Amino acid sequence: LRLGQVLINLCNNAVKFTDKGEVVVSTRMVERGEQDVTLRFSVRDTGVGLTEEQKGKLFQAFSQADSSTTRRYGGTGLGLTISRRLVKMMGGEIRVESEPGKGSEFIFTVKLGLASRVARMRLEPTVDMRGMRVLVVDDNASSREILQTLLESMSFEVSVAASAEEGIAELEKEARGRFYRLVVMDWKMPGMDGIKACAVIKSHPDIPQKPKIIIATAYGREEVMLRSQKAGVEGFVLKPVSQSVLFDAIMLAFDKEIPERQRTTDGRASTDEELEKIRGASVLLVEDNEINQQVAQEILENGGLVVHIASNGKEAVEMVKDADYDAVLMDIQMPVMGGFEATREIRKEERFRELPIIAMTAHAMAGDREKSLEAGMNDHVTKPIHPDALFSTLVRWIKPGERQMQESVPDEPPEKEREADILPPELPGFLLASGLERVGGNKKLYRKLLGQFRESQQDVVEKIKAALQAGDMETATRVAHTVRGVSGNLGAEDLYRVSAALEKGIREGERHTLDERIAEFEFHLKLVMGGIKALEECRSKQAAPEIPPQKGSADTEAVKVLLQEIAQLLESDLMEALNRLEILEKHLSHSPVQKEFHRLEKQMESFDTDSALKSLESIARSLDITL
Repeated sequence: LRLGQVLINLCNNAVKFTDKGEVVVSTRMVERGEQDVTLRFSVRDTGVGLTEEQKGKLFQAFSQADSSTTRRYGGTGLGLTISRRLVKMMGGEIRVESEPGKGSEFIFTVKLGLASRVARMRLEPTVDMRGMRVLVVDDNASSREILQTLLESMSFEVSVAASAEEGIAELEKEARGRFYRLVVMDWKMPGMDGIKACAVIKSHPDIPQKPKIIIATAYGREEVMLRSQKAGVEGFVLKPVSQSVLFDAIMLAFDKEIPERQRTTDGRASTDEELEKIRGASVLLVEDNEINQQVAQEILENGGLVVHIASNGKEAVEMVKDADYDAVLMDIQMPVMGGFEATREIRKEERFRELPIIAMTAHAMAGDREKSLEAGMNDHVTKPIHPDALFSTLVRWIKPGERQMQESVPDEPPEKEREADILPPELPGFLLASGLERVGGNKKLYRKLLGQFRESQQDVVEKIKAALQAGDMETATRVAHTVRGVSGNLGAEDLYRVSAALEKGIREGERHTLDERIAEFEFHLKLVMGGIKALEECRSKQAAPEIPPQKGSADTEAVKVLLQEIAQLLESDLMEALNRLEILEKHLSHSPVQKEFHRLEKQMESFDTDSALKSLESIARSLDITL
């Protein structure tokens, strides 16, 4: 109720002071905790605007910008004073940004509780429509953005055009390639209007695959509907367009039955049914960061898929040539060879033209989607990886069929499971529910990944500062990008947000804001590292008392074989080396080299292979073993 009162008051003011242009209401999440969320609301207009002096008086009771404002627009300004009090009672603040003649933006934050279960509407197109290309044509930038967001949430691949002429040119360009199946067209645009554009498209000789067309309009309903029917348009929606109305119009345009509305707290039922059809499929995961590898592997294996891993694009090209995969998940930014180059190399061979290659990219990186498609990729999923989104994409591209399933690894004994359950209800800097969801609730793996993150990312601030000092923007961007990807997968959502902002600032050369962005990044990184450190200290206190080392308890022959295998695997397959390490621990836990072994364990888990090799040699010498 109170939130609605504030928004209605701000919207009323915006409409009252705006003769032409637009009023845009938007919201985004600022911070999320286990029990609550901070949201930022904005009401932006293109109206008369305010001077600095006028802004200073704005939130005073019974005061408006000046006396002429009251005479022309009416009112006393009391609504803004009440709005400020309501916002403060909801744990937030309100402010205004404005320039005379250029409009105003009222911005406020509120802190709200989170529901334990969320019922949401499922709007899922049929399988044959998922991922289809859609073109939005609208001269208003805000309207384009809103329509694009709504359509992308339905799984569609969306491009935009700012005029009818630009839209027709885009359809001509793509006519014989990856053609558009749907156009959502605004009616009232400068130059050619939407209905005339529809008639041109329907009769265009260079657009052989005619898209379905839905007209969107804010006014003139009867006239537009009549003209739309004559032009052969398949659908019609009124602005502002709701998601469900747009979805229904699309389904009708394609002669699909509109499904009965279902409200669900699960949302996975249909995905799970389709996922069952591709169980056992072989997926090549191409990712250079080992924490991200483990998170993605856990998600995929929980879905019944067989996962193979390549650490860079060059490895991926070689592995694709040597084995059969049902799909490739390709990271974009990698050392040795990036995802775009690797995809081009794979596509050079005719036999791989139909192999589904799906980019793993960050949504906020402008142009990545287009670059992915140009490089020959079929689709993309965004980082941090969300299981439902990933599986929806995979079932769209992997062909269903019976596949041989690998035997599952037996579960660990109950004692180990209970030990692995040691996680606090809250951890500073982390949204645990989000992080655990990405590893399928595997608390032992999640706890291990937290330790790896702390070991491998402690000095990233110094690395970024040194790179910037040396003018090495590529390294600084890459380091921020790595923290961004890993923190997102672990559920460190605030660190993810500031990492993304820092990465963007470095890439776009925003030198005037970099110091502020680095300071914010460092603050959130320290918070996250402090949370992990506290968890590790808590665990060490709960651990059993150390048993004094007993000389001669190690099985020398078994240890020799394991040490030799680990030494060989350190450079080629670190995950397999870690598996051998678990076996080695049983032989060395009570031996004279116990401390050296724990040092080796930490080095391998933080990916320090050079130091790990030295520790291996030291252990071998102590036990009179030749590597």
